[in-house]
Amino acid sequence: MPWVIAGDFNEPLINEDKFGGRAVSVSRSLLFKECLDKCNMIDIGFLRPRFTWTNRREVQALIKERFDRYFVNPSWVLMYPEAKVTHLTRCHSDHCPVFVGDVVEMPCWINGIQRALALKPSTFLVNLENELLKELDVVLNQEEELWALKSRVNWMIQDDRNTSVYHVSTLVKRKRNKIMAIKDAVGDWIHEEDDIKFFIRSGFNKIYLPSLSCVPKTDPTKSSWQPKLTEVERECHDPNPWNMNSDA
Repeated sequence: MPWVIAGDFNEPLINEDKFGGRAVSVSRSLLFKECLDKCNMIDIGFLRPRFTWTNRREVQALIKERFDRYFVNPSWVLMYPEAKVTHLTRCHSDHCPVFVGDVVEMPCWINGIQRALALKPSTFLVNLENELLKELDVVLNQEEELWALKSRVNWMIQDDRNTSVYHVSTLVKRKRNKIMAIKDAVGDWIHEEDDIKFFIRSGFNKIYLPSLSCVPKTDPTKSSWQPKLTEVERECHDPNPWNMNSDA
């Protein structure tokens, strides 16, 4: 029977699984290995940054460890030979998410910084990671507010930060707003989408086209209205106001 044991084991197995702080306890790691051997469990490795936990301190007091793991038995490996364990980008927690399955894409900028920190920590990388995490938090909050607005959910009252709730609520609302069927003038139901469109378009044509057809079409160049000048305006525009009769 295939078995999987996964979680935060709070204990590194080898020295390479820890950076900073006290050295790995040999006695505790041996007990850990003995337990895994008795259960016939194996570590299938991982992708991305080595460490899954950090105390998020400055470089002088920084500690990183690989606590979160997936252990499987041989039957599971035979059933899922292509499965891979991926350490995803750590954002809000001191632990990074651990994913088993096909390789997934994550924000390359943060992931790249965390991979570099696992190899050679520095003050610059620690500060850069903190700045990028703050920027990501702003983007995630904006996405959350957008979906809350779309779904018309009062998320401040519910205090639920699960974005999937807003996704589902928005999709449900779209489904409710969609016209699935409509009655015609006789009272029969129309279900086909093209027939519904034709019926609605015809209704608008009956309302608006007759009123437009009542407006007479006239040629603007042949309008009966012509501008006329008053006597005063005509005198003011007379080019020879002092023109006198030649016989005088």
